[in-house]
Amino acid sequence: MVGYAYNDVAVHAVSRAPLNKSLELIVVATHSASSKVVHWDTPFADKPFPSVTPIFGAEGDGLTVVVMPHGLRQYPGYKVYFANAALVMSYEETNAPADPEWISAGGHNLKPSAPYKWEESPLLVRNRKLGRKAVFEAASIQHYIIAGGDWIVEVLAPSEPVITRFNKLHSISVNYAF
Repeated sequence: MVGYAYNDVAVHAVSRAPLNKSLELIVVATHSASSKVVHWDTPFADKPFPSVTPIFGAEGDGLTVVVMPHGLRQYPGYKVYFANAALVMSYEETNAPADPEWISAGGHNLKPSAPYKWEESPLLVRNRKLGRKAVFEAASIQHYIIAGGDWIVEVLAPSEPVITRFNKLHSISVNYAF
């Protein structure tokens, strides 16, 4: 595999040696060559494969992500509350791509299960051109990734989330009325 940048887009090429012996290029990742995935320092950063559960609307209009570093009902646990989650992607770990784009952008030193921030991610760059212009153009907007052993949650948010520790069974209620 050959990797290089073209027009600020990372391109990974695979040589398949076809009959005419020309190089066949296949783009397998489209993250910006200037994007960078960095370790996000959290109280659960060093725990492999935590249980991660996204809860929408638990506290107002925000997003709460419950992280249980040692598994369900194994304490301590953490509530990560994003008050202004502008964009959220959550997907079950088994349905994640085999080589998530954020792993490729972070290089070989990333673990598949840890909290990260992705500077200049394609999602962040792409959504700066969409609605809520004031939110997406904010200098502080970040792309947060919380990768667990069950769920992976990616959030674009203009402010740091609040992380709260809990040491015993903790209930979160969500009520919807239509």
